[in-house]
Amino acid sequence: MANLQSLQKLAPASLKVYPLEVCFNDGNQRDLHSVAHVEEYGLASNAAKDSRVSGTLFMVASGPHPVWKLTQAYRSGDWTDEEREKHEKGLAEWHSFTVLYKDRKIYIYDPCYLPPATPSASLRRLVTFPNLQMARNLINQMVVNQRRRVDEIWVGGGGNTTQDCRGMTARWMEDLVLRLARGEDIDLIGWEHIRK
Repeated sequence: MANLQSLQKLAPASLKVYPLEVCFNDGNQRDLHSVAHVEEYGLASNAAKDSRVSGTLFMVASGPHPVWKLTQAYRSGDWTDEEREKHEKGLAEWHSFTVLYKDRKIYIYDPCYLPPATPSASLRRLVTFPNLQMARNLINQMVVNQRRRVDEIWVGGGGNTTQDCRGMTARWMEDLVLRLARGEDIDLIGWEHIRK
């Protein structure tokens, strides 16, 4: 995992780097006690409580990930025996991405992002991005429970040809923190404006 505490040291004072990888909804909270190194993983509700308008950066994981087998989606999913075995041996693919909440806007860096095949006048919805369910959960926690206002959502990234979502996400987070520390804006070239 990216060393999120070290990343916080590089960040400008206006940006908080959430110190845990967000990969659990509150519904799975009771299962956390059985996860090794549980202190490395965060609940969406706790992450949302820590959000601030000036800027909060989250590393997020969507299953399968280290705690995915404890979720209802894993338990009831349409998984083959081979896929379950791969996951239990720690060999399964899983997905990491970043959510930045800043100035009432959400920016989601997804290493596996694919732009729409054809341009459209209507905005795609976040729900149409299957790998970003935990982003939806985190945003809902911020909006509903923490009364954070979200005026815009942007998604971008892509280029993952090596299945290294976690490494690409960590590098993007570090590049973003350094860019913001230099007083530069977020580069949205090639990013897509979407709706919740």
